[in-house]
Amino acid sequence: MRFANLPAMPKHSSSVVSERALAFVRLWWCAPLFCAIFCLGMFASMPTYASPDATTHLATAWYDIHHVLPTQQRYDHIVAGYNDPTPCFAFNEVATAKCIQAPGVVDVYSSKQQITNYPPPFYWVLGVGELLVGPGNPGLGGDVARCLGMVACLALLLLAARKLFHAKERGAIWALYLLTPPMAAFLIAGGNPNGWEIVCALYFTTTLLVHKEEILGQRLGLRSMASISIAGLLVATARSSSAAWLIMIFVVFAIWFRVWRLRRSRLLLTATVIPGVAFGLVWNVLFPAVVKAGQPVSGMSIGSFFSYLALSFQDLSVKFAEPWGVLGWLDTWPSEIVVIGVVIALLYFLPVYAPTRRHRALLVAIIAMVFLSSASLEAIGWSSWVGWWQGRYSLVPLVGLSLLLFSNPGRREPSGLFALAAWMTLGNVYMVCLNYWRYAYGVANGFPSQMRINEYGSPIMIYSIAVVMLLMSAVLFVADRAYRVERNEVTATDLYEKTLLS
Repeated sequence: MRFANLPAMPKHSSSVVSERALAFVRLWWCAPLFCAIFCLGMFASMPTYASPDATTHLATAWYDIHHVLPTQQRYDHIVAGYNDPTPCFAFNEVATAKCIQAPGVVDVYSSKQQITNYPPPFYWVLGVGELLVGPGNPGLGGDVARCLGMVACLALLLLAARKLFHAKERGAIWALYLLTPPMAAFLIAGGNPNGWEIVCALYFTTTLLVHKEEILGQRLGLRSMASISIAGLLVATARSSSAAWLIMIFVVFAIWFRVWRLRRSRLLLTATVIPGVAFGLVWNVLFPAVVKAGQPVSGMSIGSFFSYLALSFQDLSVKFAEPWGVLGWLDTWPSEIVVIGVVIALLYFLPVYAPTRRHRALLVAIIAMVFLSSASLEAIGWSSWVGWWQGRYSLVPLVGLSLLLFSNPGRREPSGLFALAAWMTLGNVYMVCLNYWRYAYGVANGFPSQMRINEYGSPIMIYSIAVVMLLMSAVLFVADRAYRVERNEVTATDLYEKTLLS
């Protein structure tokens, strides 16, 4: 009996919608698009000077766009007469954006404004935005500057997604979205070099993954080496300390994929990161950081180091919450209920990003390395600045290394990946709203302290973006359902073929 000419059964409308949703999220630019919408929500929900040290970064951008490089006299804030202004709402979660700013806060074009000693490439981008507006409107100039900074970050994420698409790293493409948590999106939208540094770390790991087969096959060519070197330089020129994270990502990649066993590839790959490491060393010699007068950055006994290290270890809960989403000037804390929900989701979906025992070992190693390095660095500088380490610094190695967990070229996305992205999107919606509530109403315990008087922004715009993000989450949930159906059909077909062969 022949069945080939029988008409196919019509698909249910819900099945068609599910398949279209799955096809949409599999487009290589879909994950960067979701990142862009998320960052846009953060951008719209925050005032000009909401990101940490925003005044210093905008002043540095204005200085560097005119002078190319900083000078030690300008970034050494010990010199008398230099301003170190903070917005009136900083460090006070109930203060709204309508509070009266001191004149020095908005005067980022002043010659007496403090600047930083960070490498200038990202500041040149911000400076172009300030030049487009000019010093006559400091608020608008700052907004245009951070808008250009956000565009630069999103463009690099888009390029990373394109590279992963050509390398058939389907799971790693969506990892770019998962590894852009609320804190990263906030920094990207705030014109903070730390946001650029996070994106550069993702791009560097992406470049290593794209050339992984050439590295393992010991056929790494000059063009590929140049691509990796450029990606490494992007990381090294993001911030003064970025070369250290460049080395960490490089070493873990070499160990994880056993590159250290291949002599030729080991030597060539090492040569690709030398320019970035050399830049970091030279820059820190020419433009050293100054913390406090009379108190060196280091120079302590072994006993005091371990004492400070123990103090740093006491902030375990803080060191987890801050990298995910303690926004503002460390004054906008998410609700503990939401943080617990994020932890539960990450634990439930552990098989998505750590499916094997080896993956779980790498995950534990990443968490341990990031935490130990952050605690040690904080302990070294404890005598100059007590408890100075911020969780956003840890995001750079954390996201750069975590991208390795999602590498699986030529294979379909791991089961549950879209569901995990959907749940994380719900958390992102809350964080965009929290960021808006912070400056419109003031917040307490992760929610508005009052909602009678709106003192910042347009609620229609913010909640419209929030609705779009909720739709994004719904699309991901529907796509996950279609993916499970597809996976079951493939599994059933494979079993049927094996039965016939047997």
